[in-house]
Amino acid sequence: MDKLLSSLENIEVDNILKTAREFKEDTCEEKINLSIGVCCNDDGDLHIFDSVLNADKLVTENYKEKPYLLGNGTEDFSTLTQNLIFGNNSKYIEDKKICTIQCIGGSGAIFVLLEFLKMLNVETLYVTNPPYINHVNMIESRGFNLKYINFFDYNLIDINYDLFLNDLRNIPNGSSVILQISCYNPCSVNIEEKYFDEIIEIVLHKKHVIIFDIAYQGFGHTNLEEDVLLIRKFEEKISPFRYANPFQKICRFMEKEQVLCILFAKIKKKKKSFLIIYVLSYVNFIRLLLYIRIVFYANF
Repeated sequence: MDKLLSSLENIEVDNILKTAREFKEDTCEEKINLSIGVCCNDDGDLHIFDSVLNADKLVTENYKEKPYLLGNGTEDFSTLTQNLIFGNNSKYIEDKKICTIQCIGGSGAIFVLLEFLKMLNVETLYVTNPPYINHVNMIESRGFNLKYINFFDYNLIDINYDLFLNDLRNIPNGSSVILQISCYNPCSVNIEEKYFDEIIEIVLHKKHVIIFDIAYQGFGHTNLEEDVLLIRKFEEKISPFRYANPFQKICRFMEKEQVLCILFAKIKKKKKSFLIIYVLSYVNFIRLLLYIRIVFYANF
């Protein structure tokens, strides 16, 4: 066993988890935990809002049974999440051209998506720099080539739009790019609305595949709709005759729930892809749990 374990390579530690560990070990009584973005009281305990307590009570009182969920999860959860992201007037929702799968929180949707991209023979994934470290570990663990796009500028303390847009223009046509559009982790910046049209124009011209990671919807502008405005504008611009794949992930963090949505121009492609992703999400459930535990113990 020792011989087998000796071949393991170190992975880069998530600075947030590293800070959380250091906070836990620190004996200072005046310490304040800034590692993970959750709302706590003065004693450092998690604050639970009355709305959450009331919702939990409603669920407990009215839903006694817990039926076995299929691979795509709870239908109502997926449907309501579509409305939350794309709006009640979404043409793609009306035409049933959005494939939605409920996934495990903590990047579960990204994990399933990477498996799907593997089946599409995608070899390279681009992430914005500095990246969310879990994206990096997951991409590399699945055997993709990882490349970076300029994004946050430490001198400007903001997004360097000139470099970012220039990189979007110059990477190969049809590139797959993971893009956080609100409360960017790890820098907490938002892509400004005045750049939306230019981003969309570049993406459509270059036929890039954009993977929208919106784990922090509602934290960017404290407005749920404003934080997904770029996604809705993408939907408006996409021609039904053009094959385009905006992806997104949303996570209800403490309950570890999220969904993966894929937009399709044609119903036939949606149905075929749904069955594939359905199987992938089910097959990779245990693999993802194992991955999360390995990374967790490696970081701590």
